Amino acid sequence: MNLKSITILLLLSSLVISAKTGYASWYGEKYQGKPTASGEPFDMYAYTAANRTLPFGTIIKVTNLKNNKSVQVRINDRGPTKKSRIVDLSYKPAKDIGIVKDGVVPVKIETLSISTQKNNAIERYNPYLIDKNINSIKVQISAFNSRKNAKSFIARQRDSGYTMKIIEIKRANKILYKVVIVCNSSKVASRIINSKRYKGAYIFKK
Repeated sequence: MNLKSITILLLLSSLVISAKTGYASWYGEKYQGKPTASGEPFDMYAYTAANRTLPFGTIIKVTNLKNNKSVQVRINDRGPTKKSRIVDLSYKPAKDIGIVKDGVVPVKIETLSISTQKNNAIERYNPYLIDKNINSIKVQISAFNSRKNAKSFIARQRDSGYTMKIIEIKRANKILYKVVIVCNSSKVASRIINSKRYKGAYIFKK
């Protein structure tokens, strides 16, 4: 069943599984054609969106609370990276409901259909879902002599999609500020260590 068919079925039903309010942003040309977290190439003109937790294929209704315009989109990516936002829309649906000009607007998102497709198995990683019942794996990617420099480094990595934190290590008369990526699986940790982006990365054990 394609997205158009799903949308028609949803229009025939008023059932809302859950609703949430928060802020929405959008992304477009910079990411055009690049792979999303689901593996699909990003299409700025498709009715898709990024969310941190909803399964890929889930259909949501997003309403701009400033003008009451709404649109239905399919989740196929992870984000937003900023915790103050709950959804990132691709350019076309964002334009349809008047988000593009403002950049960030208050919205209500209503979950209309939660996907049970097995396509979630192809998700490369979701740094937003850390299993709190197990000890998360931390990969050290850099270290600094000042917290300010560590924070600046993390700020430059904001488009990486990874969850990063600073760990203070006291040594003699000084403090070392280590930047680590919090991983939700050993597979993710291995991918980071073997990547060319963070040379010298290794599993952090305090």
